[in-house]
Amino acid sequence: MTGPHSSLSIQDFRTKLADNIAQVQYADAHIEVTKHGKPVAHVVSPEWFERAQAALAAAPQDAPAPQE
Repeated sequence: MTGPHSSLSIQDFRTKLADNIAQVQYADAHIEVTKHGKPVAHVVSPEWFERAQAALAAAPQDAPAPQE
């Protein structure tokens, strides 16, 4: 992803939902949503999601999962 990355609590994300969605849509932002400091969701643009799915589909099926 090329846009900015931010991390917000569920409450902060909800408070400015429309602004956060616009940021993802128009600024190619990536928002990590957290609950009690732990990631519970990632909000990305539809284009980013489609690229990720295409990359996964093109990956060899026997490839090991990436290590975190």
